[in-house]
Amino acid sequence: MANQCLKTLGCAKDKRKQYDHNLISGMARGDALLRGALLMHIPKIKGGKKNAAYFRALQWRLVACYGGFEILIKSLRGKISDNGLRGEDFLSVINACGFNKESSFAEPSNPKGVQKWVSTLQSKDSNIEDFLLLNKYDFEVLSGWLTGNQLTSRKDACLLAKAIRNATAHGFLSPTKAKELGMEQILQDLPKAFREIHEALIIKLYSNFNKQKK
Repeated sequence: MANQCLKTLGCAKDKRKQYDHNLISGMARGDALLRGALLMHIPKIKGGKKNAAYFRALQWRLVACYGGFEILIKSLRGKISDNGLRGEDFLSVINACGFNKESSFAEPSNPKGVQKWVSTLQSKDSNIEDFLLLNKYDFEVLSGWLTGNQLTSRKDACLLAKAIRNATAHGFLSPTKAKELGMEQILQDLPKAFREIHEALIIKLYSNFNKQKK
């Protein structure tokens, strides 16, 4: 099955054997983390959607979802390096799923004051991205969505999820700021996108494996 997984995801034949052990281990760990994150309960707390603790829970659920997704996809793609996923990695996996249509995602909130916040961070005098080790491309993806760039594909959604994950994990995007920026719906939508890809991918892999057995 390991060989079939790598074949489905486009890994070259001469490289498959060396990845088999890492693939099985990574699939198990990534799948468990992703499933656990998707089942994470967001508690109803005092203040509800207006409470920063609520946004913290949404953000860290997304962080866990992305972590599991990244481990799973890096394993399936045969990427055993420490480098993160790129657009072509997401696209390869999404194409392998065979979706018939794109999903819909929350439109950019573009709240009052977001352009000023983005412009301040983009100024020459600001080095907060460097200080917090936030990749400039991640910042461009996040700020682009916040200021009006609509998500048009699952690949775009994965790139935005990666940006939000990094911004959250590096302390760049606080729950209070996520609340101010009106990010509740996108924080709900992105885990659903991972679930769709995960389910379609597993079905595809098992289908191909069963065909190979016959």
